[in-house]
Amino acid sequence: MSFPTWPDAPRLLEVQAHPHVVHLLTVQAASGLPETVHATMQRFEAGWVILGSLDALELTALRHELSRVNSELYVIERQQQKQNRELVRLSELKNRFLGIAAHDLRGPLEAIAMNAQWLQEDPDDLLTSDRREALESIGRSAADMARLVDDLLDTSAFEAGKISLDLVALDLGPFLKQAAHLHARLASCKQIDVVMATPAALPLVTVDRRRLTQVLDNLLSNAVKFSNPDTVVQLSVRQEAGELIVEVRDHGPGIPVAEHAGLFQPFGRTSVNATAGERSTGLGLYIARMIVLAHRGRFWIDSVPGKGSSFYFSLPVAAGGGTE
Repeated sequence: MSFPTWPDAPRLLEVQAHPHVVHLLTVQAASGLPETVHATMQRFEAGWVILGSLDALELTALRHELSRVNSELYVIERQQQKQNRELVRLSELKNRFLGIAAHDLRGPLEAIAMNAQWLQEDPDDLLTSDRREALESIGRSAADMARLVDDLLDTSAFEAGKISLDLVALDLGPFLKQAAHLHARLASCKQIDVVMATPAALPLVTVDRRRLTQVLDNLLSNAVKFSNPDTVVQLSVRQEAGELIVEVRDHGPGIPVAEHAGLFQPFGRTSVNATAGERSTGLGLYIARMIVLAHRGRFWIDSVPGKGSSFYFSLPVAAGGGTE
């Protein structure tokens, strides 16, 4: 380390470089004895330049200021840790409440739906048309509530990190065709066609069949909800770089790009309305995405207003990559 000299400058004996701008210098004073000086220094191309020294009062003030700042940072850190612990506790309490409430609701809802179905099957046909219609409405409402309960339970499980998968090797082609066939019958009520495109042979994937059914039911039912009559919902799959990519495409109104991220949050909503006024809990896409992520897959959307929406998810090909 070299320093410029100037007339009558004290001779530099030693430098103890600190990690900050302030350094500890030992110089030879006029008395001939070594003297310790705290100085501010800056490095330039020609070497180090002493910008100025700090007297004892300035150094003491600086140390007090650093001590104060460190104390404040410590207090802030402790407060943040306390707040984080409280947030974790509240989240666990919320998930426990959701789980208890949903379990307690499931039994009565199943009883309502079962009894409504039983009354509709009266062999003597003693029901008037109005009463039969009322029973059908009760059954549909109970089924809707049961689905909401299931969504709340799933959301609680995902947020608590307690999701479990019953994995099996699966040929995805026939599985997708079955899902397309089921939703085609439901879509026909809105004069919507569900079409399927799949290669002749696909490698196996390792999935939880029930959970994957949830994903497909959500995406296909959403596509039907947001499609106009006399349009097509397309379900397709392709293989790319060690994974299978499934696409569900509709020809509905599309979703603004600014709203895409919010779709995958619990109770996420968009400014787009279902074409026949169908209702949604706002949990379906969140659950579908979490299921796909639990399978080590990816989940994303491509949508432009006025041009429809495509929802994609990927699944890793099973080890070996063979077919059944």
